[in-house]
Order: sequence, then C-alpha cells, then structure tokens
Amino acid sequence: SCHLSLCSLIGRGYGLETEHTESYIRNKDTLHAQWSAITGHDSPNSFKSIIISLLYGGALSPSTHTTSGRLLGTEAMRRLMDEPHAQALQREISEGITTIVRRETQEHTAHSLVNAVGCTLRLNSTTSMGKRSAHLLTGYEQFAIREMLAGVEGIQGIIYDGFIARSLDTAALEQRVTVASTAQLGFPLTVKLRAESFNERSSITP
Repeated sequence: SCHLSLCSLIGRGYGLETEHTESYIRNKDTLHAQWSAITGHDSPNSFKSIIISLLYGGALSPSTHTTSGRLLGTEAMRRLMDEPHAQALQREISEGITTIVRRETQEHTAHSLVNAVGCTLRLNSTTSMGKRSAHLLTGYEQFAIREMLAGVEGIQGIIYDGFIARSLDTAALEQRVTVASTAQLGFPLTVKLRAESFNERSSITP
C-alpha cells in the first residue's frame, strides 16, 4: 500500500478528502470480504489490483478493456461500482492523483516532470496520467528510503520499499524521513517500518 498511502498523505497535505482511502488502507481485508460477498468474486488480490490501478489512471468500469473489468467481469464490476465505499474511494484517489500531478507539473516546465529524487520524465501529448503519477509516487517512495538509510551501516540490500539490514533503531529512521521531507519537500512524509525476520522481509508503509 506504499503508493496508495503516499497519495493519501500528500492529498491530505493539500487539503483533500482522504477519509475513505485511509479507511481502505486500515481495513483492506474487511472491505475485500464485503466486496466478495457483493460481487460473488472471491479473490482478494483482484480487489487490491483494482484499487491500485486507480492510482495510475484506471477506473471502476465493467468494460473488459479495463483492469477492473478483466479481473472481475462485467456483472461483478457493476455491483462493485454501486457500492458506496468503492465509489468514494475512486473519487478520492482520482482527485488526489490529479491534484498531485497538476501541482508538481506547475512547479516545473511543461515539457518535463522532476520527481522527489531528481529523476526527470520527459512529457509530451501522449504521456498518460498513469505514467506521470507512477513517476511522482515512486520518487517520493525512494526519497523516503534514501533519507532513511543515508549513512546507515549494515545495509545488505534495498528492494523497492524494503531493505535487509541488521537490527536498527526504527523510530530514529522514521523520524529522519519526517525531518528531511519537511525541510526539502515542504511537507512531512511519515513512514512506519515493519521489521520481520531475515527469512521473511522488511518494508515501509508511509
């Protein structure tokens, strides 16, 4: 849920409604079970994929040309589209991503989009909203990882939003991200580390 959490966090900083997004992040299993009962579709991973697709220009649609339509089928998607929480979730995520992309684009030129770690996405008339949002959200994710682990010894590997390391002071690492993002980005990013044994994994959730 890293990118979804980032969308909610940044959207809240812009004064947007994020209540249903935050509720989904906290209660995914419960909502997936409810949606399974409503739609007759019993794969939680399908619902997760559908919600994540909303971050990258997807929509709740019965069309088999969309991620949601392909995963659930036409009739099941029509039932999900009538569910109030799913409707509100789509509305919040769409507004959040649109606002984030618009504001970030305004801060740079009309021909490029620079994310939080300085990577540039060249823009043209065919650059989709999904590509722009993925570029920006991945940048924020990597900003958090880089600031958290800068100068930390004992890091064995970093994979997307997780890393392998010896035992560390997780509270101190979390605080580093908040301080650095406030100073460099103008708003705080808050992360929560979840440490697991070496045989499992470690990851962060903004």
